[in-house]
Amino acid sequence: MPYALYVPSDYDASKKYALVLHLHDAGSMDSDPMLTLCESQGAANYASPYFRDLLRAQGLDGAIVVCPAISEDFFMNEENPHYNLRIARDNWTLSCAAQAVWQLLDSLTEKYNIDENRIYGSGQSMGGMTVMAFASQRDNYFAALLPLSCKWGTNFKKERTFGGSRSYNAPIDGKLIFDTDDDGNAADYNNWFYLISDDNILYYSTAGENEEYQLLFRDLCGAEVETADMYLDDKTTVDSRNAIVRELTSRKSDLGIYQVNLSGNVGHMSAWFYGHSTTATLEWLSAQTREAETKRAKLDLNKAFTLADEQKKDSAHLWKTQKDGTKIYYPTGAQGSGTIGYNSPCTVLGSDEILEPGL
Repeated sequence: MPYALYVPSDYDASKKYALVLHLHDAGSMDSDPMLTLCESQGAANYASPYFRDLLRAQGLDGAIVVCPAISEDFFMNEENPHYNLRIARDNWTLSCAAQAVWQLLDSLTEKYNIDENRIYGSGQSMGGMTVMAFASQRDNYFAALLPLSCKWGTNFKKERTFGGSRSYNAPIDGKLIFDTDDDGNAADYNNWFYLISDDNILYYSTAGENEEYQLLFRDLCGAEVETADMYLDDKTTVDSRNAIVRELTSRKSDLGIYQVNLSGNVGHMSAWFYGHSTTATLEWLSAQTREAETKRAKLDLNKAFTLADEQKKDSAHLWKTQKDGTKIYYPTGAQGSGTIGYNSPCTVLGSDEILEPGL
């Protein structure tokens, strides 16, 4: 797997460094890592003197930055001359590129003097989906996540045919993908809602993305995600965006999850521009630690999902309106139940095929 790696020119093995994983979107899938370095400002931000100085204020000497290149087609053998490595798929499954990234991260933490209390994950669209998935594969591995313009969920039925193909769970081997949470309790990485519930996450969302986890947290546990609205037009300044993010992240949150809801003159891809160019994002990221996550309690979701007696049919729970006017709602979970067995909804682009939310 090709990748770009930034190591400070004055790297000193006697000093500690943060490690930042940055993953590109599906539109830049290629074997050339230069694409992920140029498609957004993210990679350059993490290698910048500004981010270095923020980390130095936290007691580190800078950051090592790695940006894998995930190819759409990768030659495997004569029987599979074009193997699709798309790392995060629309039915919440991952390709073997995910295990390759874990191997890459492990090689870097072994080679360089990385502060394992300060490993960060960043990505947009497909890349954001991937770092969010990684957060459940190794509980509390990342000190913080910065996903932009992406959605994620959980799927316990990966063997079901969807979009013309079948998918499978990645091997839970205890080495690349863990079979316990950070406290040593048995935990299935498919139960994403449970495993990310104590994580430090700053999420930039465009309309219709990642609403489901907020509903489940609220319905099952009465927990609220801290959110802020950011309206964008040609008069919006970096200072005004910084003020919104600083106010949002200054709030006390039992979850540690913050969501910026983007609206106005913004779309799926332009959200990356605003997120990566808002310098308060880097301020927040540099201040997060793995230690803060391990001290925070997870939501009580490591148990079976059950339906509430009364199913809510309000606008908040509406997932999709079909062409014939049929409305599909997110299931209302019973207060006190968990998320094991719950499946997030998804669609196949360009078709009417859907997987409905629920069991």
